[in-house]
Parts: sequence; structure tokens; C-alpha cells
Amino acid sequence: MKINLHHHLLQNRRNASKQKPSRSEQFAFKAYAAIVNHPQLYHLVKTAGRVLQKLHPLVRGTRVDPAYGWTKTRDLPPIARQTFKEYWKGRKIK
Repeated sequence: MKINLHHHLLQNRRNASKQKPSRSEQFAFKAYAAIVNHPQLYHLVKTAGRVLQKLHPLVRGTRVDPAYGWTKTRDLPPIARQTFKEYWKGRKIK
């Protein structure tokens, strides 16, 4: 079967670039940019994510669940207990 994959990828890219992102997508990307560009805020969000993930089973599968679109068909992957940076600082060098 010969499918012109290159043509389809270019066509999909062209169509996607014409679509305007929804307000929620715009907000999400702006919030993400603000968080990753401020180290203290990024650290706070990582810490809060670890704490709040323990409460996630209470709202999983309900409309209150902030990850509802993801968790209605699959599990949310767990956040690591420590970051790579924390691991690297705490390792023992022989």
C-alpha cells in the first residue's frame, strides 16, 4: 500500500496552523510559560503537585477532576518522589 505520508503530514500541519487555540489552551500555555520561566514558582508548583497528587483519588473520574479528560480513559502517571536534581545532590560519590 502506497500512502503519500509526506503529503498528509504537510496537509495536517497546514490545517492545524489555521486553527485558533481555544481560550483554555491559550491560558494553559501562558500559565505554563509563566511557571517555567520563574524558578521559585516552578519549585512551588512541583512541590504542590506532589502533595495534591495524594488527594487525586478523591476526585478521580468526576467533573471536578482537573485531569478528567485524561483520567476517564487512563491513569494519571505518578509524580516522582524526588526530582533528578534532588537525587543528584543527595547521591554519595565513592
